[in-house]
Amino acid sequence: MAEWDHRSDLEAGDRQRILERIESFPHTTSVADLVVAGVDGSGDFPALSYADSFVYLSTAAAAVYHSDTSSGLREPEGIEPLVEFTWLPEDERQRSANLLASFERMAGRAVEDVVGSSDYLALKGSRASSAKGAVAGLILPHAADAGNLAIQLRSVAELSAGLRALSAVPTRGLLLMDGTLSLPFVSRAVNSLFHEHLKRLLCVEARKAGIGAIWVSKSAGLSGESVLEELVREKLGADGRLEHWFIRLSPGVDFPLLAGKRVPPAGAVSYLVRTHTRVPILRFDVDEIWWRERILQASPAETLIEEQRLLGQLDFVGHDQRSYGYPYPIKAAHDRASLTKAERLALRKQLIDAAVLSGMRRSLFRDASLLTGHG
Repeated sequence: MAEWDHRSDLEAGDRQRILERIESFPHTTSVADLVVAGVDGSGDFPALSYADSFVYLSTAAAAVYHSDTSSGLREPEGIEPLVEFTWLPEDERQRSANLLASFERMAGRAVEDVVGSSDYLALKGSRASSAKGAVAGLILPHAADAGNLAIQLRSVAELSAGLRALSAVPTRGLLLMDGTLSLPFVSRAVNSLFHEHLKRLLCVEARKAGIGAIWVSKSAGLSGESVLEELVREKLGADGRLEHWFIRLSPGVDFPLLAGKRVPPAGAVSYLVRTHTRVPILRFDVDEIWWRERILQASPAETLIEEQRLLGQLDFVGHDQRSYGYPYPIKAAHDRASLTKAERLALRKQLIDAAVLSGMRRSLFRDASLLTGHG
């Protein structure tokens, strides 16, 4: 690790390029007429197993907040959380049908409709197939492949909750999603993941509604954070605190401390942002088309003003003491979506009781978490 850390040393030219891209934004304690929704997901992957079948539980929640000049943020009303049980047997045909049906229930739209309405295939370019061909090329893991299924089901649940939350956010509002805007299979000729299409559909629908969809990641993936902080101190002043600064990462422009990494992702613009010294450098991903329509202006100075306004709003929603420096709406959504141990046990018991009433044998149900030492 020590040897790897030394690789973050920069050439003089790289240092200068980074220095030129460091900008500041104001500490923002008041914003008028702002509505921000945060979304996060969780689940139990799997919750139970029965013979060669597995039951997966996916949850997601959205929390919507309005700016309030007296109290900072207030929540006007709750949004019903998303809860989905997915039964997956090992039989390939039944497994695929059940998984796709579960995707449709969460998204509220047919799989082929999601694929056709998203702009994901446009990002694939010449590699893209038709919507029907893309559906046939979706990667659908085996029933026992808990790791990959957890990623897919949780992602679909979160994005589906995000789509539902759009109706509660007015034009010029913000929708904050946990994670990144990365598209792992966008460079592949045939295969893709359903949540990649759903992620880009969320971008399309947010643009139509005039809402800024922003993905927030607590891991920037930098190879030399200490070097960057040194440059920030050099740019903003030796006596200044290492907070309230940002660097825009534009498509096609390499950033030395992220060499070899797909940042920004295809179809996105990324920002490295420090809101407060007590939190790590955050990464914000936004849809590139929305960025060009809403943030990009006729001159660099005007674009900077819009960026500072946007990051000021994100700074404002990160002033709650329960998650200071990090957007509180996502923290609130995480708390709602996360299942306690008691809730997991209660849901498993309800599921087993209902199954037994249908004639299934209680003795054949297995708690997958306990069997693998995770209970």
